[in-house]
Amino acid sequence: MGAPVKDKAIGTPDGVLLDFETQFDYIAGTLRVWLNGQLKLAVNDDGFTETGANTFQMKEAPRPTDVLFTLYEAQ
Repeated sequence: MGAPVKDKAIGTPDGVLLDFETQFDYIAGTLRVWLNGQLKLAVNDDGFTETGANTFQMKEAPRPTDVLFTLYEAQ
């Protein structure tokens, strides 16, 4: 089991950008994403998809005023 990490997603919301990063590699399936304090579920249309060891893609592009936070278990 990895150490839990909470941090701001790497990437600048601009209404177009869908791809974001985490500071550290995460264990697949442990990533949780909050958009403006609301937990986004990967299975929902407005959720996200894990795309790599430290990357994920939002299903809807966050706006410039939005804030993305992540919680995950680091590898």
